[in-house]
Amino acid sequence: MADVSVVPESDTHTSTESRTDRGQLFLVAAIVLAVLFVTLAVLLNSVIYSGTLATRDAGADADVPIEYHGMAADVGERLLASANDHDGTATHATLSATVEDGITAWENASTRHAARRGRVTTVTGVATTDGSRISDEPTGTDDHFHPAENPSRHNWTLATSVSVRNYTIEADPSESIDPDGDPANVTDSFFVAFGDAHALHLYENPDDSSKSCLVRRDVDGAVDAAADDADLSDPVCVGSGTIVVDVTNGTVAPGDDPEDTTTFDDSFFASVGRDHSIAYWNGDAVTGSYDLQVNEPAGSIDSTPSDAYDDPADPDDGDPIIEAVVYDVSYDVRYRSEDVRYETSIRVAPGEAPYDGV
Repeated sequence: MADVSVVPESDTHTSTESRTDRGQLFLVAAIVLAVLFVTLAVLLNSVIYSGTLATRDAGADADVPIEYHGMAADVGERLLASANDHDGTATHATLSATVEDGITAWENASTRHAARRGRVTTVTGVATTDGSRISDEPTGTDDHFHPAENPSRHNWTLATSVSVRNYTIEADPSESIDPDGDPANVTDSFFVAFGDAHALHLYENPDDSSKSCLVRRDVDGAVDAAADDADLSDPVCVGSGTIVVDVTNGTVAPGDDPEDTTTFDDSFFASVGRDHSIAYWNGDAVTGSYDLQVNEPAGSIDSTPSDAYDDPADPDDGDPIIEAVVYDVSYDVRYRSEDVRYETSIRVAPGEAPYDGV
């Protein structure tokens, strides 16, 4: 029997944190239901349509499992996005449960609908990876890229032995480099280093300070004197002092028109591999913001310094923060009909760097 008891008056006032948790759960639940209804409608229509075609062509049913696969992946992506959109106080356990429960709810409903048409659909082996979101938003007082409470430290490591996804930088480089001349101040400009061999170099256009440039470079563990003589050919420049870099998607855009994208060579991620460090060199040579997700929880990312991030609930102005996210979700899907047997594994990690060269 359900426990229906009167709450004492002293217990009727919940904490702000409890109200926030319940509000977050209600929000995620609403999003999950919306996704569920949309995907179920598509699945049901697809099954009806394919069933009609099957009366004329027994092979037509082969299209349905492909659509089912796409919808199963879409559900996982939407659940990741909704679960990870929180106020910074959620735990990995809560976020993982939200994603896993959402997939289970979608599977239960889609299985019932498919069964009415003589099909069998299942989703099994749901697993998530705990991760972290690292971000630093501009405050107007200190927008340089430095670790928390350490504005004088310009070279630092954000994370070690990680993979990364959804990595964006919106920055205004302050150092002007002339790639065609004698770029003696290269060592003073801003770099994002991936491991010991590859980096993205952001600098101000020497001919027009209202423009910013990016060039991918091979490096040797650090920006030293040899960097001044390195190849700076083929930069990608934008007509804005602010450059928007989608690091993991390989595009740049001007800050005043972020939809006007130009691609750059991000194939180096295939060489870097899925287990690499991310470091900033000369963080004082740039102002702006950044946002990325890595596949390790806060206690395991090995930043240098170790206390590089503020508490997301109460960050200081200009300091980066770190919060819990679900980095990816994987599961097995199966579709069966009278004529088709289909099963595959799905891994959902939206915006991940092209480690596999795709």
